[in-house]
Amino acid sequence: RAALSAEAQASLAKDTLSWAERRAAVADAASGHKNAELAQLSECAQLIQQQARHLQQWRHQLVDAQRDASTFKEKLERAHQDFCRAKAAHDEEASQLRREVKNVKSSA
Repeated sequence: RAALSAEAQASLAKDTLSWAERRAAVADAASGHKNAELAQLSECAQLIQQQARHLQQWRHQLVDAQRDASTFKEKLERAHQDFCRAKAAHDEEASQLRREVKNVKSSA
């Protein structure tokens, strides 16, 4: 009977050890999975930071482009006004010359 009890205890100890080894393997696998997830999250965080830097650069470029466009628009408006004044002066001068030519023809 003592031999049977010792055999049963040995079997129970063997089963318990096997169960503990399986649990340790599961825990190791879970830990490895969590470590892989942490590495992926770290990489994602770095990519997000890189994209944020690019976005900031693009924002600065957009502000510069808007400022340049505004400056160009102002220059274009001034050039248009100058052109309109020059055209009006030219038209007036052309009208004056036509009147003078007409007067000369009618006097001749």
